[in-house]
Amino acid sequence: QKIQSQIREIEVSITRFKQDNRDNLPELGQANQQALERLNTTFRSIGGQVESLRGRVDTLQAQRAAVEAQGSDKGGSQSAVALETDLISLLSKYTDKHPDVIALRERIAEAKLRESSSAPVLSPAAAQLQSQIDAARSEMRFLEGQASAIEGQIKVVQERIVRAPEVEQAYKNLERDYENLQKKYQQLKDKQIEARIAQNLEEEQMGERFSV
Repeated sequence: QKIQSQIREIEVSITRFKQDNRDNLPELGQANQQALERLNTTFRSIGGQVESLRGRVDTLQAQRAAVEAQGSDKGGSQSAVALETDLISLLSKYTDKHPDVIALRERIAEAKLRESSSAPVLSPAAAQLQSQIDAARSEMRFLEGQASAIEGQIKVVQERIVRAPEVEQAYKNLERDYENLQKKYQQLKDKQIEARIAQNLEEEQMGERFSV
């Protein structure tokens, strides 16, 4: 009965151990390795997409800067930097009092005021490019969030793989103790049976002697 009680206790311990380490059990070692490979592949793929989008943003920003510098075909607004470049060119030909120079200085002042406001006015071409830039950046943020989540999953799986030998050893110890108790229990059962047989034989012999 004492051995039976110990067997039940270790059975409960094994069940609890499996529940607490269900992701680190030895039989899941290959599955964890495969999961790690899949996660690493996905992480690298997302990293490549982010880099591609970052390059696209740089290209679009360069295009937008060029559009802003040139101004729209309908005399749309130019950037203050582009206008100042034009002013330098004009000053090489005319004095400060020239009407074109005066008009250009006024446009520069307007451009600086516009650019300092919270909602600068963009030309249609520049606005379209900015929309594409915003969309690319939004997609980048989404992918970076996914990459961060996958990176967390990778760390979890790596910890499982690192802990696997320790968990396997602890699991083997529990199984060994369980098997030893089972063997001890069977030995006691065998001895018990032998003792009962001997007792029965002795009682039969006593009965025979008594009858004689």
